[in-house]
Amino acid sequence: SAAAAASPASPAASLDLSASVACGSPQGERSPLPSRQSASPDPGIPGGGGHASGVDYAALSVGGAEAVAAWLAALGMGEYSDAFAHAAVDGKVLCSLSASDLDKEIGVSNRLHRKRLLLELQAVRAAAPPAAPAPPRRERSVPEETFRLDEVSDLLELRHVRLQLQRCGDSCDGEVPLEPVRVQSVHNSLLSYYLDRTSRCLASPGAGRYLPPQGGCFYAAGEAEVASICREGFDPAGWQRGTYGQGQHLWLSASRAAAAVAAEGHSSLLLCEVVLGSTWQIRPGERPPESLGEGWPSLDLAQMRERGRDSLVVPDADVLVLFRRYQAVPRYLVSFRRCEPPLPMRPPHCLTPDGAPSPLS
Repeated sequence: SAAAAASPASPAASLDLSASVACGSPQGERSPLPSRQSASPDPGIPGGGGHASGVDYAALSVGGAEAVAAWLAALGMGEYSDAFAHAAVDGKVLCSLSASDLDKEIGVSNRLHRKRLLLELQAVRAAAPPAAPAPPRRERSVPEETFRLDEVSDLLELRHVRLQLQRCGDSCDGEVPLEPVRVQSVHNSLLSYYLDRTSRCLASPGAGRYLPPQGGCFYAAGEAEVASICREGFDPAGWQRGTYGQGQHLWLSASRAAAAVAAEGHSSLLLCEVVLGSTWQIRPGERPPESLGEGWPSLDLAQMRERGRDSLVVPDADVLVLFRRYQAVPRYLVSFRRCEPPLPMRPPHCLTPDGAPSPLS
């Protein structure tokens, strides 16, 4: 009918038409319509198989310089192999190259060559295995609370502790030398963890860290308080306004620390590891700033933070003040005795010419 003649041909009719044209063509002539079955992907075209002349693009993306050289040879661009090798281009670097890199760094000055390489690089990137996800960043887990005291028997370690006890401050006048009787090392994993965390939170993270037995500061107290500090650390609830603020007062000199509690008859010292951070050092005769209405005793953590400071150091008095709980943790518990000061030396006997002792002797 006329309607059927005007309607568009169906897909089946089109296929029949192609076949009839092919069959009706003279022998030896190729049909003007290409056969769909004869089309095959071109391995050199991106999206057409992902390989150029048998080169595995997935392996190339993670391969070395040799794989890159083989890839260039397969593309017929072996003249650039030396330039790629000189620039240390491996598979990972190859995937990141840009047109500017090819021109300025590699020296591919031919614009068409750059275009061909960029097309191939698209296929290399597409075939590259996905990058492994970065491991999630995890905070160091809080360790289980473990606490113990170990007797120190190592001779070198004991010598360092003894030297620390006998080290004088800036002035040795009136200081009684101390002799260790018993030395125990303090092991507390939880306090060590909190010390590290506090160190990272200071205004100057990790600065001014002093490790016993070669370094550190001293604190003297009774047996009950010393045992509590070894287990739980210094307690800010007990911090009162001292001479230099409301914080934990420690001593740079063991004899001065012992003298501070001599009236109570205490004979135990803690040798502590400390992290000072940013220090505020008070010089002899230095007056407190006017903003401290009540002078040095009114210093607290908030005011130290305002000034970007973490600790107060008074070298003239051998005093150190910390304002965060875990800026200091005990590392050694030392039982000591006070050494008697040596008797003054008597002058040698003076003899008279006849050999009798002089009245001055």
